[in-house]
Amino acid sequence: MTQDNQKKKSISTGKAPASNGSGITTDDMSWIKTSGFHPQTIPWLVIGALIGPFIVQGLIDQWFYDSDGPFFSITGAIIGIPIGALFGYAAGLGAFRNRLKRQQWARKIGWTYNHKQPLLNKCLKSAKDIKHASIYWHHARKSFFMTRRVGDRGACIHTASYQKGKHIEYGTFLFFDAGTDCPDMVIHTHHLGDKLSIPGTMKTVEFESNEFNKKWTVKAKNPKEAYSRLNQKALEYLWQGSEEYSIEFKGGLVIFLTHSDSQWMRIEAMRYADGFAKAVPNDLLAPYDFGPAVKGHHGTAS
Repeated sequence: MTQDNQKKKSISTGKAPASNGSGITTDDMSWIKTSGFHPQTIPWLVIGALIGPFIVQGLIDQWFYDSDGPFFSITGAIIGIPIGALFGYAAGLGAFRNRLKRQQWARKIGWTYNHKQPLLNKCLKSAKDIKHASIYWHHARKSFFMTRRVGDRGACIHTASYQKGKHIEYGTFLFFDAGTDCPDMVIHTHHLGDKLSIPGTMKTVEFESNEFNKKWTVKAKNPKEAYSRLNQKALEYLWQGSEEYSIEFKGGLVIFLTHSDSQWMRIEAMRYADGFAKAVPNDLLAPYDFGPAVKGHHGTAS
């Protein structure tokens, strides 16, 4: 074997980022399993070293009087820097270990974990449509991204949170390529503002069942087309299923929202979307393979 071939082999078999075919790769986290100092945690170590002296100085100020002298400032630095660095390093290791657990769990159920928000256009054909979705929390803090690609269709699931008054609102978003030319439509449980007709907004779709209309609201740009696409089986699935979900069809994308950010809810969201896709006609939404997660429980990565 020539030297060039040996170089090529070392490149191809080196520690390359993992991928599940979604076009998005994840960081190689195998280093976290090794012993010794890990330079990847240096930013955490530095932050801890910077914060440590202030914490130690604050404790000194509580325990002693007249602690504004140089002795106490120097003491705070001497004690605080190494202690802060140690705690920062430990916190960094803990964060990376938790990230590794999430990565392994996602891979186990056929998904790819992404610590940061991925470039969705590398995974989903209709990624651009998420910008115009009405149920999507565009300005929320987003985390714990998982992506999957099956054939020419992609999917993404992530958690989101934002401040709502004195409380924090949490949610899980699951969206994927519909695989069809579906009409723009929003489906959610009924609330008081649904009867208001605002110019330029989607119109309410009325079905024969008054009980369904009282429980669920369906709005669409083209009510007749939406009415013809949602068959009796789809309405029964919504009626008998959970009321925790909101669903939106936007362009070539379908989006599911549930107001929970637990890892268990990710599995439930996949199962709910899987059941919904099988209930509606294929010309509205083609079934999607979410992987083994919808067939059985596969633990958590918490």
